[in-house]
Amino acid sequence: MDAAAQPTAYLEGEASEEHDPSGTGTVGQSLEMPGDGYAWRKYGQKFILKIRKNRSYFKCREEGCKAKKRVEWPPSDPSNVKVTYDGVHHHPSPQLLSASYREERAGMANRYNLVIQVLGPPGDSS
Repeated sequence: MDAAAQPTAYLEGEASEEHDPSGTGTVGQSLEMPGDGYAWRKYGQKFILKIRKNRSYFKCREEGCKAKKRVEWPPSDPSNVKVTYDGVHHHPSPQLLSASYREERAGMANRYNLVIQVLGPPGDSS
């Protein structure tokens, strides 16, 4: 897959004045992160004074997966992103799963939904 076709994740407003002691005016810029095919949940962010970079922390959204990643970037250049992964995913990438498998998992997650219990699953005309 070429770089232009890879999905991209955007973190809006990550570069902010309070975390930009250099005063270079990066307020409002967005951080562009190359997509890796997995779903992540952000659980923290801080500015590291010693290296003068922002750092965000992410955990994999898949239940039971211990994979984490750290994303670092200087406030003056949000396009200069360093991504570090900790751990290994023990499940396939959500982008690689077939549509039928994703539908099956969505149905399993909704099996306790009261609307589905009363009216039946969507598309069920019985």
